[in-house]
Amino acid sequence: AEEGKDNYICRILEFFEAVDGTPYFTAQWFYRARDTVIQSCCNLIDDKRVFLSEVKDDNPLDCLVEKLKIVHLPLNVDMYSKKVAIPDCHYYYDMMYLLPYSSFVSLPPPDNMGSWK
Repeated sequence: AEEGKDNYICRILEFFEAVDGTPYFTAQWFYRARDTVIQSCCNLIDDKRVFLSEVKDDNPLDCLVEKLKIVHLPLNVDMYSKKVAIPDCHYYYDMMYLLPYSSFVSLPPPDNMGSWK
C-alpha cells in the first residue's frame, strides 16, 4: 500500500511465470470495513474482521510483504468459538463483500480445512 497506509490483504490463488520469466501471482482481495460501504461505522467492526471479495487480479510476486493467517468462520458462530479462533489468526472473515453492488452476502460454511470453497 501507499506510505503510511495498511497493506492490502489477499488470498493467493495461483503462482505463475510470465513469458519474460517474471514471477506473478493471482490474488483474490479482502476488504477492511473502512474500505466498504460501511466505512462510517467501521469503528463498530472488529479490526481483525475482513470481507472476502470476488475481485481477482495478477500481480508481480515481489509486491508480497508477509504471510498472514486468515480464518474463515461461520457467520452464526457463537461468541465463545469466535473468541477461541480469533487470537490464533491475524484476520478472520465470515462474509463476502460484492463491490459492484456495495453489499454483503453470506458465505457457505468452511470445509474441514477451514477454507472457503
